[in-house]
Amino acid sequence: MSAASLTDSLSAPLGAARSRPLDCGPTRRPSAPLTHLAPEAGALSDQARKPAAAQPGRPPLLICHIIFRLDVGGLENGLVNLINHLPAGQFRHAIICLQYAGDFRQRITRPDVAIHELHKGEGKALHLYGQVWRLLRELRPDIVHTRNLPTIDMLLPARLAGVKRLVHSEHGLDQLELHGSHRKYNWLRRASRLLVRRYIAVSLDLARWLHERIGIPERRISTIHNGVDTDRFQPGACPTDLCPAGFLPEVPFVIGTLGRFEPVKDQLNLARAFVALLQRRPELRARARLVAN
Repeated sequence: MSAASLTDSLSAPLGAARSRPLDCGPTRRPSAPLTHLAPEAGALSDQARKPAAAQPGRPPLLICHIIFRLDVGGLENGLVNLINHLPAGQFRHAIICLQYAGDFRQRITRPDVAIHELHKGEGKALHLYGQVWRLLRELRPDIVHTRNLPTIDMLLPARLAGVKRLVHSEHGLDQLELHGSHRKYNWLRRASRLLVRRYIAVSLDLARWLHERIGIPERRISTIHNGVDTDRFQPGACPTDLCPAGFLPEVPFVIGTLGRFEPVKDQLNLARAFVALLQRRPELRARARLVAN
């Protein structure tokens, strides 16, 4: 999720974000276009990189991010990048971790970010609702942003704490609901419609699923793709320690994926696509290699 995109979304009233039509493919034509606020590439614009001056007499907005835990992961990486790059003159941040914050917290470069760990154990923990309510009453954030299913039930204590601007984002479905059809989980998401003013999806598939399966009105969905820092990540030589001896040809063309080996990451589908590529373009067999780590 790029900082420039979320800055535009949060600086304007949440019900009046900029939008342009989104190509939803061959599925049922929606009655109104899904909201699209960000370019596919994640390179930050020059304007987003420059700190913006706070309006006279108005302190920066405080965003309270509620996540399950702050540890290695794509969701967490996006949150850290967002905090590091949103203009400090416009936004402040606090993080509530239902479990804990690991060493990943050291990647946050801003010194003014408060991290609260609630050390949730296994199963339901009813006392967490009171803890989150009291914490939000103390912090008094302008916006509460929950992420993914494990935090969606914290929207209720946020509203009871007096927070009116509630945002929920979906970063992907987990192992227990690969196809997004889990009845109980989707009931919770539908119930959230009574509280949430803006939903954020990180892909077109998730935006379509939120609208068609969960019933979120299209005007309340923003699609903001995860960004990639193209100054830091660009094509180059494949590290030899990731490949066995003799695996790479002299001039390789390497396709790689990084992620845990579980069905939700779908490395098998990538392998099938790689095989299909070589069948269609047999001249690539001498150079193309697939690396999964």
